[in-house]
Amino acid sequence: MLSKSMNKKILNLGSGLKKNNNGIRLDINPKVNPDVIHDLNKFPYPFDDDYFDLITMDNVLGELDHMLKVMDEIYRILKVDGEVVISAPYFRSPYAFIHPNIKTFFTVKTFEYFDPNSELFKKYKYTSSTFQLTKLKFNEGFNSGVVKSITRYIANKNPDLYERFLSQFIPLDAINFYLKKIKK
Repeated sequence: MLSKSMNKKILNLGSGLKKNNNGIRLDINPKVNPDVIHDLNKFPYPFDDDYFDLITMDNVLGELDHMLKVMDEIYRILKVDGEVVISAPYFRSPYAFIHPNIKTFFTVKTFEYFDPNSELFKKYKYTSSTFQLTKLKFNEGFNSGVVKSITRYIANKNPDLYERFLSQFIPLDAINFYLKKIKK
Protein backbone atom coordinates (compact mmCIF):
# COMPACT_ATOMS: atom_id res chain seq x y z
CA MET A 1 0.00 0.00 0.00
CA LEU A 2 2.55 2.61 1.06
CA SER A 3 5.51 1.25 -0.92
CA LYS A 4 4.80 3.63 -3.82
CA SER A 5 3.99 6.55 -1.51
CA MET A 6 6.75 8.83 -2.82
CA ASN A 7 4.47 10.30 -5.51
CA LYS A 8 1.20 9.90 -3.66
CA LYS A 9 -0.53 12.78 -1.96
CA ILE A 10 -1.16 11.49 1.56
CA LEU A 11 -3.13 13.00 4.43
CA ASN A 12 -3.03 11.78 8.02
CA LEU A 13 -6.17 13.07 9.76
CA GLY A 14 -5.77 13.42 13.53
CA SER A 15 -2.14 12.41 13.23
CA GLY A 16 -1.02 13.18 16.77
CA LEU A 17 2.73 12.66 17.03
CA LYS A 18 2.89 9.95 14.34
CA LYS A 19 5.03 10.62 11.28
CA ASN A 20 4.52 7.37 9.45
CA ASN A 21 4.24 7.83 5.68
CA ASN A 22 5.50 11.23 4.46
CA GLY A 23 1.94 12.53 4.46
CA ILE A 24 0.53 15.88 5.51
CA ARG A 25 -0.20 15.71 9.23
CA LEU A 26 -3.44 17.36 10.35
CA ASP A 27 -4.39 17.66 14.02
CA ILE A 28 -6.30 20.03 16.30
CA ASN A 29 -3.51 20.01 18.87
CA PRO A 30 -0.72 22.51 18.13
CA LYS A 31 1.52 20.76 20.72
CA VAL A 32 2.01 17.81 18.33
CA ASN A 33 3.38 20.20 15.69
CA PRO A 34 1.11 19.18 12.78
CA ASP A 35 1.50 20.55 9.27
CA VAL A 36 -2.11 21.76 9.40
CA ILE A 37 -4.07 22.70 12.52
CA HIS A 38 -7.77 22.02 12.04
CA ASP A 39 -10.75 20.75 14.05
CA LEU A 40 -12.14 17.69 12.20
CA ASN A 41 -15.60 18.54 13.55
CA LYS A 42 -15.53 21.77 11.46
CA PHE A 43 -16.51 21.57 7.79
CA PRO A 44 -15.27 21.93 5.12
CA TYR A 45 -11.72 20.72 5.59
CA PRO A 46 -9.04 23.08 4.18
CA PHE A 47 -8.25 21.02 1.06
CA ASP A 48 -9.33 20.99 -2.57
CA ASP A 49 -11.73 18.43 -4.02
CA ASP A 50 -10.24 15.17 -5.36
CA TYR A 51 -6.77 16.04 -4.06
CA PHE A 52 -5.46 13.07 -2.04
CA ASP A 53 -4.52 9.53 -3.10
CA LEU A 54 -4.47 8.17 0.46
CA ILE A 55 -6.06 9.33 3.72
CA THR A 56 -5.36 7.68 7.07
CA MET A 57 -7.19 7.99 10.38
CA ASP A 58 -5.60 6.17 13.31
CA ASN A 59 -8.02 5.94 16.24
CA VAL A 60 -9.66 9.26 15.41
CA LEU A 61 -12.98 8.70 13.63
CA GLY A 62 -14.69 7.26 16.70
CA GLU A 63 -13.98 10.45 18.65
CA LEU A 64 -15.61 12.83 16.19
CA ASP A 65 -19.14 14.20 16.45
CA HIS A 66 -20.53 13.43 12.98
CA MET A 67 -19.10 10.31 11.36
CA LEU A 68 -21.27 10.64 8.24
CA LYS A 69 -20.20 14.27 7.67
CA VAL A 70 -16.56 13.32 8.20
CA MET A 71 -16.87 10.54 5.63
CA ASP A 72 -18.53 13.00 3.22
CA GLU A 73 -15.52 15.32 3.62
CA ILE A 74 -13.10 12.46 3.10
CA TYR A 75 -15.04 11.55 -0.02
CA ARG A 76 -14.82 15.14 -1.26
CA ILE A 77 -11.03 15.51 -0.84
CA LEU A 78 -10.07 11.97 -1.94
CA LYS A 79 -9.46 11.14 -5.59
CA VAL A 80 -11.66 8.53 -7.28
CA ASP A 81 -10.10 5.11 -6.55
CA GLY A 82 -8.17 6.73 -3.69
CA GLU A 83 -7.75 4.74 -0.49
CA VAL A 84 -8.82 5.46 3.07
CA VAL A 85 -7.31 3.47 5.95
CA ILE A 86 -9.28 3.76 9.18
CA SER A 87 -8.01 2.18 12.39
CA ALA A 88 -10.36 1.96 15.34
CA PRO A 89 -10.93 0.00 18.53
CA TYR A 90 -13.14 -3.01 17.87
CA PHE A 91 -16.54 -2.58 19.55
CA ARG A 92 -16.05 -5.59 21.87
CA SER A 93 -12.59 -4.48 22.96
CA PRO A 94 -12.09 -2.93 26.39
CA TYR A 95 -10.04 -0.27 24.57
CA ALA A 96 -13.24 0.98 22.93
CA PHE A 97 -14.43 2.09 26.36
CA ILE A 98 -11.23 3.39 27.97
CA HIS A 99 -10.89 6.65 26.06
CA PRO A 100 -13.40 9.24 27.34
CA ASN A 101 -13.95 10.79 23.88
CA ILE A 102 -15.11 7.68 21.99
CA LYS A 103 -18.57 8.28 20.51
CA THR A 104 -18.77 5.70 17.70
CA PHE A 105 -18.06 1.98 17.89
CA PHE A 106 -16.95 -0.15 14.94
CA THR A 107 -18.05 -3.59 13.77
CA VAL A 108 -17.28 -5.54 10.61
CA LYS A 109 -20.42 -4.03 9.05
CA THR A 110 -19.90 -0.35 9.94
CA PHE A 111 -18.80 0.72 6.48
CA GLU A 112 -21.51 -1.21 4.62
CA TYR A 113 -23.55 1.99 4.98
CA PHE A 114 -21.22 3.51 2.35
CA ASP A 115 -21.16 0.58 -0.10
CA PRO A 116 -23.81 0.91 -2.83
CA ASN A 117 -23.86 -2.90 -3.21
CA SER A 118 -24.76 -3.37 0.47
CA GLU A 119 -28.31 -3.91 1.67
CA LEU A 120 -27.65 -1.43 4.50
CA PHE A 121 -26.72 1.29 2.01
CA LYS A 122 -29.78 0.56 -0.16
CA LYS A 123 -32.16 0.42 2.80
CA TYR A 124 -31.05 3.52 4.72
CA LYS A 125 -29.28 5.84 2.24
CA TYR A 126 -27.70 7.90 5.01
CA THR A 127 -25.12 9.30 2.60
CA SER A 128 -24.33 9.63 -1.08
CA SER A 129 -20.60 9.21 -0.43
CA THR A 130 -19.65 5.77 -1.69
CA PHE A 131 -16.74 3.56 -0.70
CA GLN A 132 -15.93 -0.07 -1.26
CA LEU A 133 -14.39 -2.07 1.57
CA THR A 134 -11.34 -3.67 -0.03
CA LYS A 135 -9.84 -5.20 3.10
CA LEU A 136 -10.61 -5.57 6.79
CA LYS A 137 -7.94 -6.61 9.30
CA PHE A 138 -8.12 -7.29 13.03
CA ASN A 139 -5.24 -6.48 15.38
CA GLU A 140 -2.95 -5.55 12.49
CA GLY A 141 0.55 -4.93 13.78
CA PHE A 142 -0.26 -6.21 17.28
CA ASN A 143 1.97 -8.69 19.07
CA SER A 144 -0.42 -11.15 20.65
CA GLY A 145 -0.29 -14.40 22.57
CA VAL A 146 -1.18 -17.76 21.04
CA VAL A 147 -4.94 -17.57 21.68
CA LYS A 148 -5.33 -14.07 20.24
CA SER A 149 -3.06 -14.91 17.30
CA ILE A 150 -5.23 -17.90 16.38
CA THR A 151 -8.38 -15.84 16.92
CA ARG A 152 -6.98 -13.03 14.75
CA TYR A 153 -6.26 -15.55 11.99
CA ILE A 154 -9.86 -16.82 12.10
CA ALA A 155 -11.29 -13.29 12.31
CA ASN A 156 -9.27 -12.10 9.32
CA LYS A 157 -10.31 -15.14 7.26
CA ASN A 158 -14.02 -14.82 8.11
CA PRO A 159 -14.91 -11.57 9.90
CA ASP A 160 -18.67 -12.23 9.95
CA LEU A 161 -18.23 -15.66 11.53
CA TYR A 162 -15.86 -14.22 14.12
CA GLU A 163 -18.18 -11.35 15.00
CA ARG A 164 -21.32 -13.48 15.28
CA PHE A 165 -19.93 -16.45 17.19
CA LEU A 166 -16.49 -15.86 18.71
CA SER A 167 -16.00 -12.17 19.45
CA GLN A 168 -17.96 -12.20 22.71
CA PHE A 169 -15.64 -14.92 24.08
CA ILE A 170 -12.30 -13.69 22.72
CA PRO A 171 -12.59 -9.99 21.85
CA LEU A 172 -9.85 -8.64 19.63
CA ASP A 173 -8.61 -5.12 20.22
CA ALA A 174 -8.55 -3.19 16.95
CA ILE A 175 -10.03 -3.24 13.49
CA ASN A 176 -8.59 -1.66 10.33
CA PHE A 177 -10.78 -0.81 7.37
CA TYR A 178 -9.32 -0.29 3.91
CA LEU A 179 -11.78 1.61 1.75
CA LYS A 180 -11.66 2.72 -1.87
CA LYS A 181 -13.58 5.75 -3.08
CA ILE A 182 -15.94 4.79 -5.86
CA LYS A 183 -17.62 7.14 -8.26
CA LYS A 184 -21.21 8.09 -7.45
